[in-house]
Amino acid sequence: MFTFSRLLVTGRDRSRFLHNFCTNDVRSLPAGQLIEAFFTDVKARILAHGYILAFESHHEILLPAADAEPLQKHLDRYIITEDVSVTLSPGLQTHIFSCDPPAPALTALAEAVTEQTGACRSLETAGGSLTVLTFAWNQRRLCAICGPEAAMQAVKADALPGLLTEPELQVLRIRERFPIVGIDLTNEHLAPEADRNSTAICFTKGCYLGQEPIARIDALGHINKALRCLVIAANDTVALPADAPIRNPEGTSVGLLTSAARNDHESIVGLAVIRLAAAEQPGLVADNHGLLLPVSSVNA
Repeated sequence: MFTFSRLLVTGRDRSRFLHNFCTNDVRSLPAGQLIEAFFTDVKARILAHGYILAFESHHEILLPAADAEPLQKHLDRYIITEDVSVTLSPGLQTHIFSCDPPAPALTALAEAVTEQTGACRSLETAGGSLTVLTFAWNQRRLCAICGPEAAMQAVKADALPGLLTEPELQVLRIRERFPIVGIDLTNEHLAPEADRNSTAICFTKGCYLGQEPIARIDALGHINKALRCLVIAANDTVALPADAPIRNPEGTSVGLLTSAARNDHESIVGLAVIRLAAAEQPGLVADNHGLLLPVSSVNA
């Protein structure tokens, strides 16, 4: 099930500190807004990916799956004299809703947040603190509510209209090409290979960990492989194995299928890091029985 994990970042130096260790511009981020970013090592290899949210008293990092604890340890290593604390919020639950348009009950809970993209708000309930944020996947505006179980129950989050099912979320995530680190991308991949430069990488923010190789790739204008959304012709009876190789017409593997979800009765959508030299060619992938299925498009 898709969920976010959360790191709470406090201290007067938190904005500058986060700015120095991610790919996007945190110092220019006003309270009540969020950005997407990668956290990388010095060679620009991906360590984590998600959203950074700015509030008056703190920042939050929301990451898909269970990436928060490794990132916490990574950031802690670089805290020397800065007034910064990075703590993990355990037991976080996530509900994601369609807000195009937002249901009145959702708008009443989050006020103006659901009416714009890239907004966030912290809500205090009898059961604890909730984080509400809006973002767009595949040009569809979504609202996520994250918090401990008691806080979710306090606002009856699971009863709000527009709650998306896990299959619906996976299709939207895959079509957006929003990766989960450890599944779709690993620390063997460079941040530009996610091909989310326009949303997650700022090329004018100055120095940060991993900035030099990312700037060099941008100057050269060339990567050899990139994350792509695949559309696979497959009826309802077809199942695909994990890490199925995507092959070109000559039978050479050009990438591995990582995430996959049923798109409709006749197709499956998936993610794969594909060699760009083969990205415009038709491809093939084998199902669980070895039957070859056409990859009908490889979309940027």
